[in-house]
Amino acid sequence: GVTFSGDAFNAAIAFVSSEGGGVVHARGGGAYVVGGVQLKSNVTLYIAPNSSVLGSPDPSKWTRTQADLTIPPECDGVNMMLAPVNGVRLSFPRVISPGPRGGLFWANKANNFTIRGGPDHTRPGEGAVVGGAGQYFNHDFAHRSNMFTFVQCEDVLVTDLTVRNSSAWTLVPIFSKRVAFKRLHIAQ
Repeated sequence: GVTFSGDAFNAAIAFVSSEGGGVVHARGGGAYVVGGVQLKSNVTLYIAPNSSVLGSPDPSKWTRTQADLTIPPECDGVNMMLAPVNGVRLSFPRVISPGPRGGLFWANKANNFTIRGGPDHTRPGEGAVVGGAGQYFNHDFAHRSNMFTFVQCEDVLVTDLTVRNSSAWTLVPIFSKRVAFKRLHIAQ
């Protein structure tokens, strides 16, 4: 709960993805402090039930989530999050995730990844805990973070977790396909 682990999480996930995929384990027990974990293709992040992944209270530890965005043709090439404005349809090539800090867990154009907080079919409230940024910044709009922000991702599973103290949007899939959130227990 003290040592910053965000760089280690991101390095492990990037390495496993670059090798074709696999599992990254957070199984040491206790709390891991991060500032935005970027998920990559073909990786499962397994957070043991006795572990927590918490957002850092230090703003300098966070990298703001920014994603290249190709607006799908079925949306007429218009970023619906930003349009219409005063009756004018706008289009932008980038999207910065809602919340000044971005997502605690985020991905950009990744596919086939999972965040799992316990064994299959963990009962609600018994999975690993993620969150924590809200306990410091829930009413400070300049420092809020989302929990899960996935931009143009496919085949995503987030399961068996307790989400605590979300300080902004909890589930933010943007132009993503086949995203499943299962057995999440969202608590204050």
